Amino acid sequence: MEELEIKKKYQWTSGPRSNQLEVYLAEDETHIWFESGRNIQKEMMDVQLRQIEDSMYNSLVGAQTERERIQGLLGNDAPLTMSNITPEQLGITQPPPAPIEPPKEENPISLILAKQKKLEIVDIKMNMPVEIPSSKVFEFLTMMFDEEEVLDILSAKITEKFSTEDIQIIVRNSIIKYYTEENHPKPE
Repeated sequence: MEELEIKKKYQWTSGPRSNQLEVYLAEDETHIWFESGRNIQKEMMDVQLRQIEDSMYNSLVGAQTERERIQGLLGNDAPLTMSNITPEQLGITQPPPAPIEPPKEENPISLILAKQKKLEIVDIKMNMPVEIPSSKVFEFLTMMFDEEEVLDILSAKITEKFSTEDIQIIVRNSIIKYYTEENHPKPE
């Protein structure tokens, strides 16, 4: 006796493919593949697709085919797609929207600083340890190549070793030093 394969049917619930239909084809560890050639990450499946019954799928495909036939009779080349149909037109209720998260509480210091309109521009002294080639290597390179080119490549090679985090730490420490040393004596 021949075994019938029942394929799962899905409808997109969000995104640019909203209301389009899909038929399950296969899956691997991370993705689910459809007969249309599209795929989706498994963890996004419940967020962007919902499984529908065969009868619903057939009625939606039938409605699609009938609209295409009517559009053809009217002389319209571009058929309508399922994305033009709203779920409400088909008697489908959408799941309620995701709950809105309450605003994150901010530190009062951050709030006060964010409201400041007049900021001072100051020069902050920063000590940044940098590994550089010796002066002799620099002199040797400038004898063979244009000094501007040597400086450009040299500075790029040296600075590419720094991460944004490294630079932020150095700037933070310099700011702390600026406010805690001679520039701003502590109140008595």
